[in-house]
Amino acid sequence: MAAMTDALSTLGASFITFFSIANPLGSALIFDRAVVELSRCARRRLARQVALLSGVIVIVAAVAGSDILHALGIRLDALRVAGGLIVGAQAWRLIGQNAGDRGDGRASARGALIPLTVPLTVGPGTIAAAISLGAAGGSGPHAVLHLAAVLLAVMLLAVVIAISYGNARRIIELLGKNGSCAAVQLSGFVLLCVATEMVLQGLRSTLT
Repeated sequence: MAAMTDALSTLGASFITFFSIANPLGSALIFDRAVVELSRCARRRLARQVALLSGVIVIVAAVAGSDILHALGIRLDALRVAGGLIVGAQAWRLIGQNAGDRGDGRASARGALIPLTVPLTVGPGTIAAAISLGAAGGSGPHAVLHLAAVLLAVMLLAVVIAISYGNARRIIELLGKNGSCAAVQLSGFVLLCVATEMVLQGLRSTLT
């Protein structure tokens, strides 16, 4: 029972972390501007492709990221600090910007997949968080359950990305300009808290 409770807690914390960093609602504003010339059907198809590729990248990072770091001789604590700083910089930009400041680049269905997936949806901060969360379960008896909870959080994130990007125009219409600005800035504040926690966790493990 305790293991299941821990898994549910891990699921919730992981999803909140991924959601705050990836910021699918805020990123949907960029997505809408980038694919403005595509048809509604093409936008939704591209949204599903971006969500799928984003999920695959984060899953690979969560499952094999720590092994890759070990092969490169990089400590997990160093990744947490560096990732936290990157996420913090991203959060600061979100807090200080307006919805109209997010660029007006346009992309075709063929050329938008990689730019809209990396770094728009999945950036260094998301990858660093995935590696950190995937390795947090250690090698104890509940490690598999912990990793399963993290992967389920990734799948939920992919679903949210697909829905948010596929309905980006509707989200913008519902929120309006002021609502969009408020949503982006609020997500930036939550993201800054996540970044601070990542840095503190890395420093705490290094200094103790």
